[in-house]
Amino acid sequence: MRCARCGWPAEEARTESAHVTSEGWVRYRRCVCGAVFVERPAGRAPDAANGTRAG
Repeated sequence: MRCARCGWPAEEARTESAHVTSEGWVRYRRCVCGAVFVERPAGRAPDAANGTRAG
């Protein structure tokens, strides 16, 4: 996935937040150009998004 505004790779965008939803989870990311986009990754939510701590 790439930023729709500048084409920068989404993997290099900073994660602003991640949230569990009724359909899985979403991650809000901010690109280096300032654009914000939402990802709906497949799979299990990371520990920070599901309210538990790693470790």
